[in-house]
Amino acid sequence: MRNMKTLAVALACAALAAFATAVTAASGGHESQSNANSNRGAQGRTTSSDRNANGAEKEEREDRSTHATQDEGPGRSAPARGRPSADESRYHFEMGVMPRYISNYFQTQDDFNAGGTVTPIKSVYVTTVSGNFEYDLMRKDRERLTAGLRARRNFFKDLPGADSTDVDVWLDYDFQPNRLRFGYFGTPRRLISVFSGRNIYGQTNGFTAEYQRRLSRTWRARGSYVFSRQTFSEFNERDLSIHQVNGDVRYRVSRYFSPGAGFEYQRGNAESENFSYTRPALVLLATSDVKGVAYMSFRYRFSKRDYITADTTSSNFGREETRHDVSFYSTVKLGGGFSLFGFYYHTDNNSNLASRSFNSYETGLGLFYRFPR
Repeated sequence: MRNMKTLAVALACAALAAFATAVTAASGGHESQSNANSNRGAQGRTTSSDRNANGAEKEEREDRSTHATQDEGPGRSAPARGRPSADESRYHFEMGVMPRYISNYFQTQDDFNAGGTVTPIKSVYVTTVSGNFEYDLMRKDRERLTAGLRARRNFFKDLPGADSTDVDVWLDYDFQPNRLRFGYFGTPRRLISVFSGRNIYGQTNGFTAEYQRRLSRTWRARGSYVFSRQTFSEFNERDLSIHQVNGDVRYRVSRYFSPGAGFEYQRGNAESENFSYTRPALVLLATSDVKGVAYMSFRYRFSKRDYITADTTSSNFGREETRHDVSFYSTVKLGGGFSLFGFYYHTDNNSNLASRSFNSYETGLGLFYRFPR
């Protein structure tokens, strides 16, 4: 516990120091950036189309700053960074390492509890190493088609057999003021429970479709659909097909504050009706951009899950759960292609079955390098 507190304090101090440094650098560099823009104008290099493109890039970055749908898929073992603002290069590589701490690893896999028993609380330390590649297949004045691939390897400490890999592939078509995104996400092997000394593994494969539109200079809207399939090495009656529909709107008060609200509806269809459920949710969002150097995204979600079995002898008959999720993501540019990415995620799950109520939080702070810069 003392080590956990020490790590949390160290991560918080590092994040605050990096944030303060970034904001100071952004403020101090504003005048030199203005001079640079003036010089380009004097040399005849800045055109109206360049200014329009720069404005579009800033708006695009804001559109992508909230938690992306593809990171919401079941079985995600680590959050993924959104795409930074566009620049001249058609391709980019990004590498990163992110230590993480999960306070209650097994109970957060609450769609699966082997044999009807509750898996004991287990806190874990994880180191996630990631690689990301993006390439613009097409780039025009107000259009861009981008393909991307991301792989993340999760190394667990003191939990044998838990190492896992997440894979994401996507195609992103930005035709201002619209944007379409299609993606695949998968986790081939994830430890979700230990039952009678046996490791129980799950596999996840899913697809996403997302549409965004800038309705005006201040309003943004987004809708998406996610389908995923979860299968397990044992207890196959719990295998799930999950359908999820999302929607949200955001209002840009200023570049420093863009609040929003949305909804989610999820339906899980299991091989056995005992494990099928519905889960509607309300979502509150807020994002902030500090001079193009620090980006922050906050989300609160309230959801209610009802298990739909009509069999009075089933273990989940009449089971209802309410959940509060709070998450905060932030990226701070350090310069030279380096950046810090930190997050905090908290879950408070309350069930009318006392054995299914739990609390969990996850936090991490990672260093990333992107090239070309």
